[in-house]
Formats: sequence, C-alpha cells, structure tokens
Amino acid sequence: MMQQLPRPKDKVEVYWFSEQPYGHVTDADLEKYESGRLGFPNTHFDPEKAHVLYNQYHEQYALADEVGFDGIMSNEHHASYWCMKPSVNLDAAVIAKLTKRAKIAILGNVIAVNDPIRMAEEIAMLDCYSGGRIISGFVRGTAVETLQSGIDPTENRERFEEAHDLIIKCWTTPGPFRYEGKYYQYRAINPWVLPMQKPHPDIWFPGTGSPESVVWAATHGHPYMNLGALVDTTQWLRKCISIPPRTSASSLGRSTSAISCAAWLQIPMRRPSSSGRSLCGRLPTASGAPESTTTRPATSPARPSA
Repeated sequence: MMQQLPRPKDKVEVYWFSEQPYGHVTDADLEKYESGRLGFPNTHFDPEKAHVLYNQYHEQYALADEVGFDGIMSNEHHASYWCMKPSVNLDAAVIAKLTKRAKIAILGNVIAVNDPIRMAEEIAMLDCYSGGRIISGFVRGTAVETLQSGIDPTENRERFEEAHDLIIKCWTTPGPFRYEGKYYQYRAINPWVLPMQKPHPDIWFPGTGSPESVVWAATHGHPYMNLGALVDTTQWLRKCISIPPRTSASSLGRSTSAISCAAWLQIPMRRPSSSGRSLCGRLPTASGAPESTTTRPATSPARPSA
C-alpha cells in the first residue's frame, strides 16, 4: 500500500508552472472586443500554431523534471487565449508520461461544473499512471467557468462541497453504493480504478483570498493555496484559521497549528544567452507570448497567533 505523498514541513518546494498561452494574440487583436475571454472570437486560433506551442510546453515539462524541480503544476481555464488547457487532467497525463520523479500538482479540477464520479475515476487513473505522484487540487473556478457550464452561479459553492465529498467517498468507500444528494444522484456507483495513494491523493484548495474558503480548507485539513496575492494578504488569511471559535477544525479533532498553507509566488523567467541551457531557453518565441513562471508552494506546520 502506497501512503499519501508527504507534505514538506521544513523546506520550500519549487514547482514549474506555465499557463501555456496561445502567444500569437496581440494587443491589437484584443482591443476590438469588450472581453478577452467570452467575447474574443476563436477564429483567431490556429491549430497548426497550437501544435507547435504544445510540443514546446511539453519539452519544458521533461526538462523541469530533469533539472530537479520538486513538482510540476498544471491548471485549466476555458475560453481563454492565455491558457490553452481546457482539461487539466489531459495535461497531467502528458506530464505523467514525460517525467519520472516530479510531483504532479493538478490545480485544479473545477469539480462544481463536472461529473464528480468521472473526476474521481480520472484522478485515480492519473495516480496509477504516475506511480502515485498526483496532488489533486479542487477549485471552484472563475465566473467564466460557471457561466460557460450553464450552471446557476449561486449554486457553485454548494455543488463544489457536495462534489468534493462524493469524490472522496469514491476513493475511500468500497463500491458499489448508491448516492442521493442535493445536486447529484446515482443509483449505482462502482469506480473500478482507485488511486495508488492511500487513503487518497493529497487535496489542495487554490483560491483567490476568500476567508470563508480558508476556513473551509482548514475544516477539511486541506492546504489552502492563495493564488497570485500579495504576501501580506496570504499572511492575513492564515490568521483566519487561528481565531476560535469560527474555525471548525478543532471540533473535528484537528489542531489549527497543524493546518497547512501554501503561497503562490510568480518568478519571471528571462531568456539567457545562447550559450546557456536552461528552461528559459525553451520558452516559446512567438510574439506576445508571456514567459513561463515557476510556483513555490510552501507548506508549514505552524501558524502565527491571531
């Protein structure tokens, strides 16, 4: 039996990350439209150019593993020229086959707008592909993801929480079983593929700074990852899980001092001289393509006093 990947307690882990943008879009292309997402026509997309870019990004994954990054992070967005990854699980499958040792952080699956049973099966499949290297991030998604799915935005949080519980049930409860919830109903659930990691892959909860989400993550023992915020904001959010009695971590027998937090810091990568071999040297050269970044998720077993 393979145990869940351990969370670092005495060091910072460094993860490679790229949004995988379609770098052929210019400011002149965008300025004609009110929105660069739902309003920007996909007639600007060229599959031949995307093919080249995808392969360049995949080369970065192999090199990141080779040079010793602790992990590789991937995500998904929809209707976005700056992120050509509408399926993070497909990207994670590519990473699993191109790498040998790096952790694979899926940050994350938009479980509120997807079938939770399929999510449980796909993530379990990825964990088997990779030999137990998956970190399973769950996100609520942006407004665009909710709107594009056709789901009532006011249901997003409840759907997210119910999907979260059901996915964990799929990983930890022997099937078949029946499930009747508020948003999901299944007469028979019997996922054949299960994760290598037991009881299941570690779950991270990325967000953009909602104190309610920090408390929810603490309640369930998941690391909360504050995306793209100032360090001061991240430090302030950490205090949200140290103020009794609002946090329910204590009621679950979990000390707030043992709850993990992660910070997401973007480190721009500049192109070196032609004599140097580095990840930077493999960045796409298409005009307008943003340069890739690394992420540095740092977890800590201790929390400051409120």
